[in-house]
Order: sequence, then C-alpha cells, then structure tokens
Amino acid sequence: MHAGTGRERKKVFEVSQGESEGTVRAMRIRRRSFGLQITVLFLTGIVVLARYWYNVGFDQKYRKLLSDELARYGLGAEIGRMTIDPVAGLIARDVELFDLRQPELKLAGINRIALDIDLARLVNKEDFLRSITLTRAHLSLPVDPSDKETEWIRVSDLNARLVIRGREIEIAQADANLAGIHLSVRGEVTRAVTTKPPLDPEEEKRRREQQLHEMRDRRGALRTVLRILDRFKVPNGPDGLPRSPGLANVELEVHGDLADLDTASVRATMKGGPVQCGDFLAEEYSGDAVLENGELTLRRLNVVDALGALTATASWKIRSHAAVDFAVDSSVDLLSLLRGMAPGVIFPEDFTVASTPQFRASGEFITGRPFAWERPPLNMTGSLTSGAFTVKGTAYESLHGDFALRDDGFFYLRNLDVKHATGHLKGQFMRRAEDMRYECLLDTGMAALAPLLDIPAVQRPLLPVSWNEQSHVALTFSGTGSADGKTWNHHGTVDTRDYRLRGALVRQFHGEIEVGPGRPPVVTVRNFLIRREDGDITG
Repeated sequence: MHAGTGRERKKVFEVSQGESEGTVRAMRIRRRSFGLQITVLFLTGIVVLARYWYNVGFDQKYRKLLSDELARYGLGAEIGRMTIDPVAGLIARDVELFDLRQPELKLAGINRIALDIDLARLVNKEDFLRSITLTRAHLSLPVDPSDKETEWIRVSDLNARLVIRGREIEIAQADANLAGIHLSVRGEVTRAVTTKPPLDPEEEKRRREQQLHEMRDRRGALRTVLRILDRFKVPNGPDGLPRSPGLANVELEVHGDLADLDTASVRATMKGGPVQCGDFLAEEYSGDAVLENGELTLRRLNVVDALGALTATASWKIRSHAAVDFAVDSSVDLLSLLRGMAPGVIFPEDFTVASTPQFRASGEFITGRPFAWERPPLNMTGSLTSGAFTVKGTAYESLHGDFALRDDGFFYLRNLDVKHATGHLKGQFMRRAEDMRYECLLDTGMAALAPLLDIPAVQRPLLPVSWNEQSHVALTFSGTGSADGKTWNHHGTVDTRDYRLRGALVRQFHGEIEVGPGRPPVVTVRNFLIRREDGDITG
C-alpha cells in the first residue's frame, strides 16, 4: 500500500514537472508570437506611413516653395502632388507649367520631375534647386497655348538631368522620343537677371502677344512636320523585325538665354535609315542644321534611295519672316514619295516612270497655314525633267516643264515639251484668281493621244471617228476660261490626216475652229477643207 502510494507520488511529480515544462514552452511561444506581432505591426506602420507620405505628399508650403523657385525663370506651376521616393528623393508629379504673366497660357505638362535640393539654401529662402532629373517622363506641348481645343505635341520616354549653378543651367544629359525620332540634347542655358525698368503696360502686352504668336507659328510648323513624319515607318527585315530602332537619331547642342531663346545657338545633326513611305524606300538620310541670331538654317539634307539622291537646303528668319526659304534638287523616286506623303491627292492613272525624274525647285514655304491645292502656302519656281515614262500603257520618250506657284492661287506651266515616237506636244498653261488660259502646239501621231482619247468627255464627240497607225494630227490652239473652269473659249487650227468618219476614209481635214461657252457649247468651223478619195469639200 505504501509502495503504491510512492509510485503514485512519483507519477504525480513527473506529471507536474511535465506540465511546468509545457507551460514554460507555451509561454515562450506566446512571447515570441507577441514579439513577432509587434515587429509586424511596427513594419506595417512604417510601410503605411511611407505609403501615406508617398501618396499624400508634402503640404502646400513646400509646393509654394517650388512654385516660387520656378517663378525665378518666369514660369508658373500647378503641382499635382509632391512625394518622397526612397531612391529618387523629392518628386513633383503632374506638373502643369504656364506663363507667369499670362496664367491662361499653358506651356507644357510633365508627369514626373525628381528634384535635388539644398536644404540649407531652402531654409534661407535662396535658390535651392541643385539639379532636376526626369526619368521616362512624358512632356506635352500645346500648339496654341491660348486655345483650349488646340492640338498637342507629345514627347515620350524623356530622360534628362539638368544641373543648376546659379544663373547657368547645364543640360548634362537629355534623351527623348518624338514621333519615332530619338532626340539627344546637350549644352547649357542661362537665365537673365532683370535689370531693365518695367515696360509700359501696353508695350508689355504687345510684346507678350508677339511672343505668343511666334510660339504658335513655331509649334504649328513642328506639328505640320510631325504629321508628315506620321506617314513614314521603319521597314521590316527578312526576319520580320524592324531594320532600325527608329526613324532617325537627332543630336542637339544648345547654348543660349532662357529669356530669349530665339537668339540661342542650336546645332543639330541627323542620321537615319532605312525608312519607308508608301512604296518609297530611302536607304539612308542625313542632315545638319543651325539656329543662330534668330535664323534657322538647314545647311544640308541628303536622302538616298535605289534610283538617286535628294539634296535640300532651307532658311527661316523666325522673328522677321513668316516664310521658310528652301531649295530642292532631286533624282529620287519622287512620284512614289509624293503618293506616300499625300495619299488623298489624285495622280494620273497608270503613270509609271522608267528613268528617274530630275526635279528642281526653290522658293518659300509659309508657316502656320494649312495646305490646300487652291491656295497652297507656297511661293516657288522650278522644273521637272523625265526620261521615258508611260501613261495608261502609252509610252513617251521624255518630258520637260518649268513651273511657278504662288500662295494666291497663281500657277504657271511653261516650256512644256512631251516627246513621243511619232511627234511632240508643246504648250503652256496659266491659272490666276480671275481666269485661266493655255496655249498648245501638237504635231504627232494619234497613238500619242491615246490617254486623252480615253476620257469620256472626249470620247463622246469622237464616237463616229476611228483611227489607225497612220493617223496624224497637227494643231495650234489657245483658250481662256473662268477661274472655276466651267466656262471656256477655245480657238485655233486643226489638221488631221488618214482616219475614218462613219466608215468613210478621210485623207485630210483642215480648218479654223472656235468653241464658245454654253450647253452644248457653240462650235464654229471656218475655212475648212475635207479631202476624200472621191474629191474635196470646202466651206
């Protein structure tokens, strides 16, 4: 009985000892769990606080400090929010820049700007920006800042670092993508110190309006160029991948004053290829341009395709002249290029060129005006010379013509000379705002006129007539018409030989013909001769 009691006490002791050890282990586990919970809560608090700091950002005081700093450069700013990035530092997001004196003029929008600041100078209310960094940012520029419905120029993948040293701003590195063109910018600019007394309010208003007008013209010209570039693409190689990463690489070197960028010095070089526009394929192209003393000069543009080369120069006095002076000399496949750039323009059907045409032109392009064939923004003269070509299956040996074009709708084609194996066509044409007129001299076989005879308006009156290989026509004609082309007066002499009229052979027809306006038109024939095998008819 006592022995059993001892064994029971031993068991009770062992059980109590086991329970104590289990309790200790449980307490340790609870302490560790509590510590882990505290750690998790602490880390969660830090993350939440950082997230709050990142999303909610600095208060209005710091936004105002940055706005005041940008005001030193004549810029106003609306900042969506300011945050701290663990790596990039102080970040301004959704920044809208506007003209400080005309807040309604939106100048640009940038989605993200990283700022390196000097805290000591910030506290002392001195210039505190040391550098500005943009990483994969997007820049938007309105073509007309005063128009809420204006088009926008978009710049993507903008990476830039601007180092600020007092009045000097070094563009240490800037790269961006604009309409498929990779831009690289280097250089430095300065901000002027205002020492001049304020201008008269009316004079200041006129100056600001002039600046706005110049900005609108420049950005409008850029928008026109970008629309044209939209029609170009990088062709694919045999592997189905683009043969180059972009349309071109453009490097810019900038030096100047932010207060007057029109007097800045900018040098640009461009190189690219291949590039395709419709059926036109340029294997390579290059160019360089300079902006100095308010004049933009395209010193050289070279484009090379499989058939020849195009060279061009241009000059634009930005402040004093609204037109761009240019000169072009081309032996590339110009017809394919024009068809690709202007797909809505109707070119002659089935028109092909066997040899490269030589095109030369010089004149001026008026900026800020939309293109219309009736009143194009162009004043230019030039010439076009081509070797063998075909129209609707009819082959011709050569073509030459000189032309002039003005922005008031005036067009002049002279020294036109088209050669065919059976003869030639010469003439000239002029269109003015009040009327049109032409002169032509034709001495050729009827085969050369096949494309003209395929026009319904010409076919109908000639239905009773049939031609053969010996048929020949010689005529001298001139005419005048209204500006809309609805009313014409023609007069001249016609001599046709070896054709059939309602099946009867006519050896020759000669006569003076006048065609007056009306529906149907009034046709007068004088001093005519019809020579047939069975005799002559005159009248």
